[in-house]
Amino acid sequence: MRYITPTLSIKAASLHVTVALLALVFATTGCKKPRQFTRTKVQQEKVDQALLPSVPAPKFPVGAILDDKVKLVGLDVEPEKPDPGAKITVHFYWEVLADVEDKGEWMIFVHLEGPVQGGGEQARVIADHHAVEDGPGGPGLFPMRDWKKGNIIKDTKTIDLVDPRGKKLGPGEMVIYMGVYDAEAYRSKQENIRMKVKGDGVKSDGGDRVEAARFMVGNAPPPPVAKPFSAPQLQARQAVGPITVDGKLDEPTWKAAVPNGPLGRPDGTPSTPDMKTTVRVLWDEQNLYIAFNVKDAVGTSMFAARDEELWKQDVVEVYLDPDADGKQYIELQVSPKNIIFDALFAERRKPDWPEAKKWNFANMKTAVATQTADGGLDAGWNVEIAIPWTDLADAKGAKPAIGGKWRANFFRIENKDKGQDFASWSAVAEGGGSDFHNLDRAGWIVFTETPPLVKEQLLAPKPVAPPVPAPPAVPPATGATAPTGAPEPKPAPKEGEGAAVDPAEPKKGDGAPAPTGAATKTDPPTAKIAPTPSPAAP
Repeated sequence: MRYITPTLSIKAASLHVTVALLALVFATTGCKKPRQFTRTKVQQEKVDQALLPSVPAPKFPVGAILDDKVKLVGLDVEPEKPDPGAKITVHFYWEVLADVEDKGEWMIFVHLEGPVQGGGEQARVIADHHAVEDGPGGPGLFPMRDWKKGNIIKDTKTIDLVDPRGKKLGPGEMVIYMGVYDAEAYRSKQENIRMKVKGDGVKSDGGDRVEAARFMVGNAPPPPVAKPFSAPQLQARQAVGPITVDGKLDEPTWKAAVPNGPLGRPDGTPSTPDMKTTVRVLWDEQNLYIAFNVKDAVGTSMFAARDEELWKQDVVEVYLDPDADGKQYIELQVSPKNIIFDALFAERRKPDWPEAKKWNFANMKTAVATQTADGGLDAGWNVEIAIPWTDLADAKGAKPAIGGKWRANFFRIENKDKGQDFASWSAVAEGGGSDFHNLDRAGWIVFTETPPLVKEQLLAPKPVAPPVPAPPAVPPATGATAPTGAPEPKPAPKEGEGAAVDPAEPKKGDGAPAPTGAATKTDPPTAKIAPTPSPAAP
């Protein structure tokens, strides 16, 4: 999305200000260019009315301090209990602790998340904005760069409870997450720079995103009490034969790999059947192998260069934290076109991804292939990955011992008509938010040997079915002429007698064709060999 920074030029007498208004359209189609105009007297009055004489006491107090410059006092939501898909008005209250620097383009970001109508699915509505909208849904009139120390600001924003796909949010509990980011840095350099969050009792997802409010939409039962988190485990068996990285997953050793259960949603609920995705992991003396089987009619991605923003379209993702400390971990993405994104993070989301992606695997191999429904795999596309142990040194990874454990997680992103769908192996949702980089909620891959019985089954020579014998000849009925076979030999004539002549037999050399029913040479029937079923993975 493209934004142009509004500028204020305040005249002492008239208080007329020239601004660049943003026409913010939070949808997948992008934003229109803004138009410039002089703020009217009515618009200036709206800004004046937004400056409060004292700090209010909102229904949802927050108290988050951002970069020691501004304090999010809290917010109010109207109506108190909206209907699914309705419009709501949110009043955000800010206290300015220091003049905000006139650098970049600081903008308020708002993520409203909750269930969509029909249940079983979470959605997000994005309402990033500058403060004090010009009418419901209008552009902001009071950008943060013009906030001054001591200002107490009431910022009003109208939000539709409808996600980008047109689905209504609700009934159920909604959560508002928010913070402040540099829109200019993101637009020009793809840097996700956010004001740092602090404050006693402030809930944050670790990515400088504050949980600001929870409220109910529609008539829905209260959310169930969350179950204690239990990290899933996946066996990574030692390969019993060579692997060719071609995406086909047809080597016998892949049949020994233990697949995970189908990926669920990031909040731990089951995914829809069309999002079925399974993962298998193997290892040998040289490499770590990872395979995805993605159920999908067709995988789509427009990206063609390494380290582009693959997560905006169809992609699978791998996170590896070999020493399980949440630091020096690797993110790997592979698109249906076999384009990769690889990055090394020193800690959770740090450095920002444009810096982290400068790190690359040196000798990793990946392949993508179309898959038909066969051998326990779903029709769709496969991803096959081989990572040399030497490529993992920067993440403190090396060839593991039997019984060793690594922190890991696997994800899939699928572009749909009106938005994206997500699937994850280990549920990363925490406090209502879902962050793929939340390694505290990653699963474990456990390195094991392949059981001897399984190895024996895979390496045993396949039996060959014996040839099917030809059926025995059936004697012809009395008086009938045998349809096949050589004619019976005629007895030799007695001495002095002429040879017996068969009136139906052509004379020697007359070139007449063989009569109907005469024997002709045929090839013996070909034996059919029954296919040998492959041994199933234990």
